[in-house]
Amino acid sequence: MAKETSLLSGFAPRDQDDLEALLVQCELIDGQRLLSEAEPAAGLYVIDTGKVAVLKRDMGGHEQLITYLEAPALVGELEILSGDVCTATVAAVGAVQARLLPFASFDALLLRGDPAAVRLMRNVARALGMKLAATDEFYVDMAIWR
Repeated sequence: MAKETSLLSGFAPRDQDDLEALLVQCELIDGQRLLSEAEPAAGLYVIDTGKVAVLKRDMGGHEQLITYLEAPALVGELEILSGDVCTATVAAVGAVQARLLPFASFDALLLRGDPAAVRLMRNVARALGMKLAATDEFYVDMAIWR
């Protein structure tokens, strides 16, 4: 079994194994996209090794680097919770190993009322909250130290 990530925290070992069985292994090469801005996402990615770039299009349609995320990390949290298109592009920087929780697998957990879906949603929300807090801190620091 792969190392525990924040996606699996709070799960009993048996439940972790059940969730791991839903994850699809992905080996990505430099520049390969996991998510593409304004396109539907395949699901939620757990970045196990490597680094990804997060990019957004500017008003002229050119992609601009927002940040890098290094493993362990989650990407696609907003999309799996909302079902909306991707808010940013995420691309591999060098070799990246990841696991994908496809939308269909996540939806199946929800539809059958599996308690794992609630724990999973809580962990995804926690990861989003941590990203939001880090963003807030960044902007406060910018405002103070201009």
